[in-house]
Amino acid sequence: MRAIFAILSLYVVVFCFSSCRQAAKMSPKPFSPSILREQVFQIDPSMDTTIITAHGARVKIPSDAFAGGGKIAITIREAFTSAEILAAGLTTESNGRPLRSGGMIYINATAGGEMTTLVKPLGVSMPYSYYDSTMKVFKGVETDSGTVNWVEPDTLNPPPQDLQLGSILYHSKCATCHGSDVKESAIGPSLVNVDQRWPKTKLYEWIRNNRKLIESGYPRAVEMSKYSPTSMDLFPVLDNQSIDAIIQYVNNQSKYPSLMPQQPVPTSGKDTSSGSFTAVCKEDTIYVKPSLAETSQFTDDIPTVPATPPAQNANTFSGEKELDDPEERNVAFTDGQTSGMYEFQIKTFGWYNIDAYMEGYAGTQPVKVWARLQGTFDMDINVYLFCPDKQILSVSNGKDEKGYYFDKTNGGVPLFLRDRAVLFAFGRKGEKIVYGVSEFSISLEQVISVIVKDAPEQELLDALKNKNINGIDLGLEKLEMRIVPGDCGERALADTSSK
Repeated sequence: MRAIFAILSLYVVVFCFSSCRQAAKMSPKPFSPSILREQVFQIDPSMDTTIITAHGARVKIPSDAFAGGGKIAITIREAFTSAEILAAGLTTESNGRPLRSGGMIYINATAGGEMTTLVKPLGVSMPYSYYDSTMKVFKGVETDSGTVNWVEPDTLNPPPQDLQLGSILYHSKCATCHGSDVKESAIGPSLVNVDQRWPKTKLYEWIRNNRKLIESGYPRAVEMSKYSPTSMDLFPVLDNQSIDAIIQYVNNQSKYPSLMPQQPVPTSGKDTSSGSFTAVCKEDTIYVKPSLAETSQFTDDIPTVPATPPAQNANTFSGEKELDDPEERNVAFTDGQTSGMYEFQIKTFGWYNIDAYMEGYAGTQPVKVWARLQGTFDMDINVYLFCPDKQILSVSNGKDEKGYYFDKTNGGVPLFLRDRAVLFAFGRKGEKIVYGVSEFSISLEQVISVIVKDAPEQELLDALKNKNINGIDLGLEKLEMRIVPGDCGERALADTSSK
């Protein structure tokens, strides 16, 4: 009888464990990492392996990197976009200090179905659209409240050599005339996206010997010779690779959040009365939204791309390889906006975050924000301050007579004035869920009303997945520079398609 009872008990335990595991897969929770898509890869631990994730990150696993034996299953979750960070409730704070995220990744592994540890470090590469030298890699530690605190900041691998070379060359040869801040022109125009305004071969000629190109009558060169009475220096020793490095550095620096203008840069026509270009006519760029919106989903519907062929004596998984469990297939997805990779090593499993302290950015100010909740509810409420553009998610410190407040540094939160922000209130008691959301533009001190209402959990999950709650877009609103030919540049730019 005891034996039968023991066997039945074992079946109950196994059934409950299996049911809970399936429930975790089938029932993601709002403001929990469980809402993020779980990517599972089965690998041969005796071989060097490269995993390409859904967001295009790469995890390089050396052979025999795991303790113990048996088949290895790698589990990965990612929060790269602003909407994913909010939906997963992954606050961007380090011991209360606000951070701006460049992407988060969770990595874990089991060996033969049991938890394992690393005996060799793994290499991780996470894509970026621009390289930010202030970024570091933080380790995630789960707190008692269920949030993740990002600690132990460590330096990333050095920036790409082209960016280092470009920085040295720009500041030694270009900054005096074109501005130490790449977007603020001085004697000469800003060089941001100059490669989009010239055919490349002509740009090389212009930089090495602009006088020769002007004398040849080349239209763009003749137009640019009117820009300033000061002649451009000659740089005959700069080879094509050096010029490319300068351009890459300038274009990268132009995308820093602290350098982004608050309003679009207007274009202007030619001043026909004087026959010269006006000051605003020197600009032929404006800032616009990216052409490709966030397209990744939290749990499914990620487009499939062809797998990378595996190298000899190595595994490379990007989603097309058949796995033992059809539900554990992964697909690779990149949004076409990346230009390089942040690289670092990990020695333990868990969450990692590419981050920079917000107070490190020029132009931020300590902002005071209160959320005044309106509605009837009898539960604890978490209130989040969400800045999609900078990928910031802070949780309120407490409540006073004005409402739920955020006190991170200097009595407020270091943010950029006039940036777009969203306050999100969320509470759960048993099966009951309440939430409220309010969008606003950041000023120095403000009290924002947030109407809280009851909602079915599935309604909130669907809204988070669709990145739209009560008509408020949770997607990234980052602006990008695009070349827009104005009247002043129309004739000069007409030949840019010729080679």
